Amino acid sequence: MAVTVSVDDDLTIDVADDGVGLPRAVARSGLHNLTVRAEQAGGTCTVAPHEPTGTRLTWTAPLPEP
Repeated sequence: MAVTVSVDDDLTIDVADDGVGLPRAVARSGLHNLTVRAEQAGGTCTVAPHEPTGTRLTWTAPLPEP
């Protein structure tokens, strides 16, 4: 598993693993909650296959100006 956090104009959190991936029938309530929170902050949350195996979640939201 790899976790990367980057800060620029946006906060981006990227989590990737090399497991078997998410099954199609997975209950996604936690993932839905992450998506809702990202959208409330003006950002995005994506979950996609991580090649060659595994899953990658990327959560991004703009940071407030100082």
